[in-house]
Amino acid sequence: MTSKFENDFQIPLNPEALAALPFGDKSVRRLSDLKTYFLNVDKAEAMLQEDDPVVYETWQMEYDLDGSGLSIGTTKIYPGNVAGEFFFTRGHFHTDDIGDELYVPLTGIGVLALTTKDGESKVIELKPGDLVYVPGHLAHRTINIGDEPLTFLSIWASHIDHDYDIVTKSGFPELFFQSDEGYSVVKNPKFAL
Repeated sequence: MTSKFENDFQIPLNPEALAALPFGDKSVRRLSDLKTYFLNVDKAEAMLQEDDPVVYETWQMEYDLDGSGLSIGTTKIYPGNVAGEFFFTRGHFHTDDIGDELYVPLTGIGVLALTTKDGESKVIELKPGDLVYVPGHLAHRTINIGDEPLTFLSIWASHIDHDYDIVTKSGFPELFFQSDEGYSVVKNPKFAL
């Protein structure tokens, strides 16, 4: 089998060009996949009686050769909320705390929530033109705080395994809600290490 990484390629740095690549894996996460991640699960259930909106889509191309290549992917988080809590990605740690990651915001505005396994956290605002470095020991979740899709490119070390279980069980220390100032950060009452 020929690897997509055996040849170089060049494409414009925009979401449409990246999504149009004929290789890589695509996935779609809907509200039904994420309902228990939101603070107000009852409101999420009520929303699902009407519709099951797409919360985010990903495209990724995992490095598949021996060596130290890079994997790449894009994420598009749609605008929306559950009882005022903005749409977000599930979030994850990297297994064994190894493998750093770069984020390049392409469209929209958002925030990147970072946390350690001890619950220390930090929030970084994302906007096109930024480059964000994420150390491998930090869990990360991306939140769309705008009214258009938030799209970003991710670049990470090859063969990183993602650990979603910790975040599924504990949540993130902070939640992000609509406010008159754009967004407000609220401590998550369900967060537990």
